[in-house]
Formats: sequence, C-alpha cells, structure tokens
Amino acid sequence: MKIEGGSRYGLTRLLRPPELAVSRPGCAVALDEGFTYLVSGSGSAEDYASVSMESLEGIMDHIVHKRNGDVRRGAIMIMHMSGTATRTPYALDLLLTKNDQRPEGDPKKFKVGLLGDYLIDGYDQRMVTPKDMREKRIDF
Repeated sequence: MKIEGGSRYGLTRLLRPPELAVSRPGCAVALDEGFTYLVSGSGSAEDYASVSMESLEGIMDHIVHKRNGDVRRGAIMIMHMSGTATRTPYALDLLLTKNDQRPEGDPKKFKVGLLGDYLIDGYDQRMVTPKDMREKRIDF
C-alpha cells in the first residue's frame, strides 16, 4: 500500500515483537517470513494502563528526554492502539505541542520522524561489542 501520492509505502517490513521480547529462533522465523528489520523500543508508554493524562505525558516525556532534559537521540517510543489506551492521542498531542513551542536550537526540542526514513539500504543489524572485542554477527 502506498501513501503520499503513491511515492511511499504505508506498510513496511518492520516487526516490533509483542512485549519487546523475541528469541533468536523467533527472529529467524520473522526474517524468513519477509520482515526486513526487527525493532525494539527505547521505552513503552504503557498507555494501556495509564492512570492520568499527566502521568502518561510524564512517561512519554521521560522516553524522549534524559533526566537533565536533553533529547535522547534515536529514542523510539512504543504506544498502543486499543480500547484501554484512550488517553494516548491526547497525551501525545500535549507532548508534541510543548515541543513545537520550544525555540529552534533548544536542546530539549526533539524531531519526530518515521522509523522507516532512518533505515536505509545497507543498514546493518549486527551486534557490536566494545572496541577491544571483535564484531559479532548474529547467524541463525
């Protein structure tokens, strides 16, 4: 399925495993079935169990910002679409509105993007150990 005048795919070959947990054999099956990338997240908003708008917005803010308020580069926030995650769009709107009101150059201002825009041809999902150790490829 293509969007934006047929220039971009709306569905991708990204898999976010349920509960962000998958075994090596599970990874192998997903990749064999045609998924190109297996994606984890920086944190779950746990929006399906939120107790208030303020707490949900705080959790979302903590996922995209460090304790000192600076942006966590490359943060991936996991949100849910369900009957129990009813506060999600409103809390996200609050977070994004506050972000938009920050001046350009503010270290607390983050950029929103589609994950697929960052996964480009040649992207490699190898696990890399510290420099003093060798690179390790995951083979299934």
